Amino acid sequence: PRGSSCPTRGPVNLVRGLGVSHGAPRTLQWMLPEFDVSVQEIFTTLCTGAELVLIEDEVRHDAAAVTEAVRRHGVERLFMPCTPLRYLLETGPDLPSLREVYSAVEAPPWTPAIAPFLATQSGCALYNQYGPTET
Repeated sequence: PRGSSCPTRGPVNLVRGLGVSHGAPRTLQWMLPEFDVSVQEIFTTLCTGAELVLIEDEVRHDAAAVTEAVRRHGVERLFMPCTPLRYLLETGPDLPSLREVYSAVEAPPWTPAIAPFLATQSGCALYNQYGPTET
């Protein structure tokens, strides 16, 4: 791992921009706070007055438990790295409340599970945010 220094205006602009363009969706906090994506996950939610759904660490590593948490809490937005997202989608979950899925951290492995998931989840969009922190 390598460290990088980013001015605060980048994350602040990201939080403002997503708040304006995406409203205030209820968000599952899947990312660990050590990852830069957690800033986007946490602050785009709280700064719009939306609900941040917290889960136990054991839930984070169990696709069925993540599905259950999304359903139970009516989660509308999810940030998840590609590999766990692939495992989640391969279970064929029905997540009617989900509207936005953001994937980052690694290059996306577009598996056969992605297209059927998006086809059955009316109004759900997948956003690829893979890229180096420095950009």
